[in-house]
Amino acid sequence: MEMDDTAATLTGRFGHCSQELLNLLLVGKGVSNVFDGDKELGDSGLKLRGIPARAPIGYLSHLEALRYVQVGSHYKTPRVPVWVIGSSSHFTVLFALGTGCNEENAGEQLLARVQRIFQAHDPSEGGFIQISELQQVLIELDLLSVALDEQEMEKMSGDLEVQGAGIVLFDQFWQRVSPLLLAKEEGRGSDTHVEGKREEGPLPPSLPPAGNGQDGEGEGRGGRRERSDSEIARELQAEFDRDMPDANPPTAPSSRAWSQPASSGA
Repeated sequence: MEMDDTAATLTGRFGHCSQELLNLLLVGKGVSNVFDGDKELGDSGLKLRGIPARAPIGYLSHLEALRYVQVGSHYKTPRVPVWVIGSSSHFTVLFALGTGCNEENAGEQLLARVQRIFQAHDPSEGGFIQISELQQVLIELDLLSVALDEQEMEKMSGDLEVQGAGIVLFDQFWQRVSPLLLAKEEGRGSDTHVEGKREEGPLPPSLPPAGNGQDGEGEGRGGRRERSDSEIARELQAEFDRDMPDANPPTAPSSRAWSQPASSGA
């Protein structure tokens, strides 16, 4: 049975469309949720079923803006740039003529993968996991050099565990594992999401604001150079560190500098 409630029907009250029916039409699975994968409800043995893989047609919901649901990346980045938009009273179809708008870059894919695995062990969606789950999460991320090394596991557990709470917060977890995952990918030499190109050079200290190229070299001034996977992933990590004391503050563009005009009577 794919539905969470075995007594539920595909059509809602007064014949209205249900989420199960919509999921069945879009992905061929009559599941009750729109997040990625399945979620275990603690030790109860109950499982909430979500979207198992990247969908051919996407789905977005206005309820996510109200924080009632969380639509996963499987629905947000479909294989075809077509989305069904769910509102309070009707559905709308949105489409694009190109496929670039529904593709995630390498950094976004890395973050989405880590979030998906982490959240699978966070049934309460509180942004944390129990310290006892840390090793299994690392194994699922294929960080076996850490997960299977007793000393490395002890060190990482000590660094990430919130003292007295026995939990690991996602932000600190991401800051710790993203360099490890990046190094692992660089060791494989896999650069497949930036048109197979690798760029070398200094990395910006933080992600520049949208539409402002002040922290990037040459970005926002004519040609925008492509970034490597390592730059993207490290920029994502820098985004989490932007409030840290050692973060580099943005510099004012030189074009905004004021100068005192010369007096005409001089």
